[in-house]
Amino acid sequence: MSPELRALFPPHQELPVAKVSDTLNTVITSLSQLDALGFIIRDLGRRHQRFNVQPHQFALLKQALTQVLARRLGSGFTPALAQAWSQMYDEIAALMLDGMTQHTEFTT
Repeated sequence: MSPELRALFPPHQELPVAKVSDTLNTVITSLSQLDALGFIIRDLGRRHQRFNVQPHQFALLKQALTQVLARRLGSGFTPALAQAWSQMYDEIAALMLDGMTQHTEFTT
């Protein structure tokens, strides 16, 4: 969808994909505790600054992940599930973007 973003991911390395997958799994399974996870998600946003992630790229990622989910789940990706996914992604992205705007010397 956006080939110029490939530069954000090291070639021939599965680690970033595994980290994204693990992080999404943790957040999705902990949605009832999203308020408690807020500081972790904001910190994740702060850490994405070192990779030069730009705010507009969150919309591209949402679009790509939504397409993957729709393909993988087929008819199981109902309008209700699509809406829930969209809302969850937007909440997580907002927290990460909030973290990206916070400047701290403790970023690792």
